Amino acid sequence: MKQKTDSEEWQAYLDRYHEQRKIAALKRPFDSDTMDKDAGMIEAAICASLKASHDFGQLTEKEKDRVIEYLEDPEKLTKKDLEQVKILNVGGISYTKPLAELQNLEELTLTSNTITDLTPIAQLKKLRQLDLSAEYITDPLRMLSDILPLSELTELEDLWLSHNSIHDLSPLADLTKLKQLHVWPNPITELSPLSSLTKLERLSIGVNGIKDLSPLYALKKLEWLFFMDDPSLSSEELKARPPVPEQEISKLQKALPDCAINHPYMTDATKVEFAVRQEIEKPSGQLTDIDFGKVIDFTLPSDFSDWRALGRLTGLRGLYLTREQKTDFDDEIKTLQRSLPDCHVHQS
Repeated sequence: MKQKTDSEEWQAYLDRYHEQRKIAALKRPFDSDTMDKDAGMIEAAICASLKASHDFGQLTEKEKDRVIEYLEDPEKLTKKDLEQVKILNVGGISYTKPLAELQNLEELTLTSNTITDLTPIAQLKKLRQLDLSAEYITDPLRMLSDILPLSELTELEDLWLSHNSIHDLSPLADLTKLKQLHVWPNPITELSPLSSLTKLERLSIGVNGIKDLSPLYALKKLEWLFFMDDPSLSSEELKARPPVPEQEISKLQKALPDCAINHPYMTDATKVEFAVRQEIEKPSGQLTDIDFGKVIDFTLPSDFSDWRALGRLTGLRGLYLTREQKTDFDDEIKTLQRSLPDCHVHQS
């Protein structure tokens, strides 16, 4: 009989864990099904995190037995086990109270969850990275709006709050260790709380409804700034929340000459240039033909029309277009492929 590999052995334990989890759910003393389900999801993530922190094949038999024990019955997780958890990724929850027990947690990913209360998370004082993006949540009432508890997480360096319903960034003003902040798209119009975040290197934010960019002038370490449209806005909402004026973008670029800024007023040539800068991680400085030649893949923006701007991408191997673009630009594609025979067109 063929002996199982470590990965197969681990998968067998995982399968057994999920079956035991269904049984244990019937015994859990919470008041609601939601609490029960979410606690189970968190426990599963904790077990997965503990496993990931070990090389299962290198464990002693005693250590293996310990891992298997909390896989088969997560209720046997001890305080010592919880203290070992530094990285956690949980999906599909709204009840977060059990997370407050993970006092040594440094990285927490809670994407596409219907979380509206951050109070338990505010107790995780060692967090350096937190992702609360809600990309696939469509009901505004189930999105995050109050971020006041985040003001206590002063060790945070990377924070994702994308696709929520946040209006006020004031609670972030004291998070002065932040290097990355992603708050697109949220209905934000006031940027003054960001002026104190002088260690920021990367910022993504919605472009609609903002009139004054001067609070960003103080962010001298900012290298990448992404102003993006909110695709969920209706035509009426766009009238009420127009994009930030182009002259504000120009003034900001003068204030931050070493920052690469992606904005709605870019020409096709500057869109290509921005893609090059991202590819070679060079936010500022002169670009050379060698730099342009390093771009291998390029996704054509929806409003792209000047195909001459692609001429400098001599190393291009993959061009990604929508079905409509492929139809509309058939002649341009053939011309490009004659000059770049190794470039293949992909339809998304």
